[in-house]
Amino acid sequence: MALSNSFDFTVARSDIIPAALRKLGVLAEGQSPTTNQTTYASLALNVMLKAFQTDGLPLWYVKTGYIYPVSDINTVAMAGSGGGHWSGELILTKLTADSTSSDTTIDVSITAADDVVGTTANSDNVGIELDDGTMFWTTISSGGGTATLTIATGLTSAASTGARVYAYTAKQQQPEKILDVYRVNATTGARVPLLQTPASLILAQNQLTESTPTTWTYAETVNAVPGTNSGTFWFWPRWSNGDEYLEIRYQHPFDDMDADASNLAFPAAWYEAIIYGLALRLADEYQVPDNVYKRVGSGAQTAKDLAESATTEGSYIRVYPETE
Repeated sequence: MALSNSFDFTVARSDIIPAALRKLGVLAEGQSPTTNQTTYASLALNVMLKAFQTDGLPLWYVKTGYIYPVSDINTVAMAGSGGGHWSGELILTKLTADSTSSDTTIDVSITAADDVVGTTANSDNVGIELDDGTMFWTTISSGGGTATLTIATGLTSAASTGARVYAYTAKQQQPEKILDVYRVNATTGARVPLLQTPASLILAQNQLTESTPTTWTYAETVNAVPGTNSGTFWFWPRWSNGDEYLEIRYQHPFDDMDADASNLAFPAAWYEAIIYGLALRLADEYQVPDNVYKRVGSGAQTAKDLAESATTEGSYIRVYPETE
């Protein structure tokens, strides 16, 4: 018996839409969807995938991100150019020489033994811990990846050897939801979980308090302009220095299926469920007979149940003996 030893099977939008239409009898063998059929089915497909984001926890799209220390604020805009700094990458180093106010070059460690994580690059956002405990953020103009970085704006005050330096290239797409938050010591790596609490309780606190963050909350903001939704992360109290950062586990939103070549942000176990699910959503538009609707509906439910059972976190049942 000869096995293929191949494990890269995937489907694109150009596969999903015809397959769904064939299940409804709209397309015959060898037929391709018209431009209008593709347009309508693409809309239904993207709407369905957005709905799937709220249906349970997709473990395959749970990612890790990092919220970097900032000064004088306790909110982070999780999308766009708003306040705060966060990313899906962790670049962590520290100064190897003293810097004075207005310096536009800084010396940093590039040795892993010095608690260095990741490698800087030109145009990265970079935050430097100053001697007064505040964080100074600018960008790297040149020297990325080396021990001497040229920064776009001079330091506003002195920074001493050993001060923490953080960097990242760009913010991630805003989370669909945030699951867990940990405060991490940049030197030791020790992690402490933060308590999720309602925004009203955080806002009721003195917003000027500086210490180490202990509580957090997150809310997605729905904007008037479609496609411009953002999210705000609140934490309290705000940072007093740059010795720690936050690590978050979050659900990343599913990618849009914008083109025929777009692939699904789903594991292969979901392909059948998505094809059947799209067929079911298109059934009303094509006014298919009841027997076809029932058959497709049954197939959609079975395929979705199987997909969920294969991609959800395992659980267990605890059984206690009777005591009476």
